[in-house]
Amino acid sequence: MVERCLWPFLVFTKAKQRTSAAVWDILESEDCSDELTEFHLLRGCLVIVRDLEQNFVATRDEGASDPALQKLAAINVALAGRIAGTFQVLRVRFVFLRCLLL
Repeated sequence: MVERCLWPFLVFTKAKQRTSAAVWDILESEDCSDELTEFHLLRGCLVIVRDLEQNFVATRDEGASDPALQKLAAINVALAGRIAGTFQVLRVRFVFLRCLLL
């Protein structure tokens, strides 16, 4: 439930770029950082966002899109990959526990 409500605000789009940045800033604050670790799907995502915000190098190809949009896309792909990987790990754990109980 939390992921469904929070995810649209975590993803960077051209229209919601400032909103997403503000949500990540809030999640990084001291009040939220401890609680953030309780959401398994979001573990490690803040590090990815901050790293790509600071260290992203845009492609300089002739047909490449705007570097700012490339950065937003790279952050979103990295977030999706991290969350998908975490989801897969949680799913494997669930299946393993279920097998133990049967």
